[in-house]
Amino acid sequence: MHSALDTRSRSPFRQGWHTHGSKRGLLWCAESRQRAASGILLAQHRTRLEQPETMSIRLLANVRGVTALTVFGILGASALAGCRPPVPAAAVVPADQVIRPVETRKISFRYEVEVEEVPATARRALLWVPIPPSGREQTVHRIRIDGGAPHVEVPEPRFGNRAMRFELTPGVPTQNIAIEFELTRHAPSPAAEANPLGEVNAKVDDPGAWLAPDRLVPIDGFVDELARRITAGEVEREAKARAIYDYVVREMSYDKSGSGWGNGDIYWACDTKRGNCTDFHSLFIGCARALGIPTRFEMGVPIPTDRSSGEIAGYHCWAQFHLEDRGWVPVDASEAHKYPQKREFFFGGHDTDRILLSAGRDLVFEGMRSGPMNYFVYPHVEVDGEKWNRVNRRFSYRDIHKENRDGVS
Repeated sequence: MHSALDTRSRSPFRQGWHTHGSKRGLLWCAESRQRAASGILLAQHRTRLEQPETMSIRLLANVRGVTALTVFGILGASALAGCRPPVPAAAVVPADQVIRPVETRKISFRYEVEVEEVPATARRALLWVPIPPSGREQTVHRIRIDGGAPHVEVPEPRFGNRAMRFELTPGVPTQNIAIEFELTRHAPSPAAEANPLGEVNAKVDDPGAWLAPDRLVPIDGFVDELARRITAGEVEREAKARAIYDYVVREMSYDKSGSGWGNGDIYWACDTKRGNCTDFHSLFIGCARALGIPTRFEMGVPIPTDRSSGEIAGYHCWAQFHLEDRGWVPVDASEAHKYPQKREFFFGGHDTDRILLSAGRDLVFEGMRSGPMNYFVYPHVEVDGEKWNRVNRRFSYRDIHKENRDGVS
């Protein structure tokens, strides 16, 4: 069943968000099919969550009113703050021995939202926009808000994410809001200390917060069995994480054809062995957590490397797992799959060509009534407590400064 936006919308460039409500019956991983005769059967009856929002990239104009909120950079304390048998990981290069570029990238990132046709009869309409955190890998220097809507910063209590919540005006045909963030991205080095987000967000840095299952990433008998088969023979946490990483990179295919991809459903990923970054990392995270390895999901946007300014088409996500002696270790399995020459780098390294917007899944911010968000990267609007889909967004960026090991580029 597909539910699309009303095609009578005033925005000719907008594409509808599609909701998929079809039920799922038996979901099998490839090996589960082969072993069904022996009584090992995975039965999952579930409802698909919303397909990733495919919102149009549209220039938002007629912004009225300007409000400026300046947040000065955090200094010092934060340190700038499927399924065939796996290939043995004996030849793995330890993550702390991989040579990585040391670089920074200072960026102006603009997040624009257009909300259409909030009914005049609505009692209350609210918009939430993610606020990038500061930490080891990025430092937010300044936030500027354009648009006259009243707003307040609100927390997400589970993982400590932040959002700006705007009060919208019912009956206004089109409301435009833009937030501009000035920030610096830092590529983590092997020698970087643990505590990636420092004291800025103690909740997201707590390993204990990242062992529990998510709605679409359960830790059940099947996931546990799969994880143990993938890591058979490995003892150390890092070797187990590397075996899972290699398995995901090898077995998954980056394929966004058709429907079903992008929800980060571990069973769907294992069954189809394809999808986008969300699906890749749901498989990595679920298997790691099943083995008691704290692993967190991080969501943001990719910054193009071939030009110094422009638009950003969509989102990107990645993961980090925790080692007691090294702290949080970054991984990006989907980028490693797309760029095999960087496979070693993306186990233990992230580049500066990304912006972190939120961490975790099943998120509920203060004041939300329409249920947990699968993940948070796009604007979320509620009208009288119900999700409102007449929303467009546009992401753009401009390089302010970029420096690598050889100097400024």
